[in-house]
Amino acid sequence: MRIDIYNCNQEETEVFRRELKEHTLRIFRNSFKKAKEEGNVSGEAELVVITSESVLDVSDLDRMPFLKAVITRSTGYDNLPVEECKKRGILALHIPGYATESVAEHTIGLMLGVVRSEKFWFEKKEWDRLKGKKGTELKGKVLGVVGFGRIGSRVAEIGKCLGMKVLVNDIRDLRVKAEEMGVEFASLNEILQRSNIVTLHCSYNETSHHLINQSNIFMMNKGSVLINTSRGAVIENSALLKALDSGRIKAAVDVIEGEDCLLEGKRNVVVEKLLKHRNLIWTPHIGAFTEDARSMLIMETIRAVRSIAKRGDLDSYLCD
Repeated sequence: MRIDIYNCNQEETEVFRRELKEHTLRIFRNSFKKAKEEGNVSGEAELVVITSESVLDVSDLDRMPFLKAVITRSTGYDNLPVEECKKRGILALHIPGYATESVAEHTIGLMLGVVRSEKFWFEKKEWDRLKGKKGTELKGKVLGVVGFGRIGSRVAEIGKCLGMKVLVNDIRDLRVKAEEMGVEFASLNEILQRSNIVTLHCSYNETSHHLINQSNIFMMNKGSVLINTSRGAVIENSALLKALDSGRIKAAVDVIEGEDCLLEGKRNVVVEKLLKHRNLIWTPHIGAFTEDARSMLIMETIRAVRSIAKRGDLDSYLCD
């Protein structure tokens, strides 16, 4: 099978060449997006493997008449034209579950960073706690988890271990699962109104676009915290900025709407204001960036490729 794999470092390249040596591979250090800009995308590929930084659209499918499958090396797959792939008989695959622990742990880390006022202390650089801000404990607080899939479930589980009361919400009716875990299933509005900390773990699609917005962000309690380690556009930037400016909430994000501008060197005034805001701490989309998760991502991608080649079971990889 003719396979084009994009956005690979040297270590990943060596593993792919060793494990997929029976196939004809073209491996690129650049992203699919960059390769398109340079006119370096082949129309001969039968399988294309990209990452979440790049979008593969309908026009790309038109230029690849031999394409049988496309894989995004990510949990989310909003960068693939899934419905169009289905119409054309092209398999659209993603790699779910590889970073569940990494993202869940990072979420808890961000949570602790906010409630213990770590941004203040890192910037203060002075050994005098009496001149600073007190933190709060997580035990006894209400944690609202929006998105009750793999990562959301793990965050809920850790929250319970920390002594938090956990509320969960999902677009699916997962009341039975919630009851089995000993957490409470609630509506989104209930979660916003009752939680001390709200953390977002939903997939990004038309339904979840700006799920947190001008009309509901001020439902959150004064002094509460909003965490986002899912996709940036789940939160409306202007609404988040307004809520932070008001001092009503604090936030911690690993993703932000329009984050591509930061990699491309383009200005985005709202993003710049958010990243400099005194009430927000952020990390640069590193929730899944651990040795453990990256290793699992490579091996799961290889398993998916082998399943395609051998017409094996692909149910766990198929995009809905």
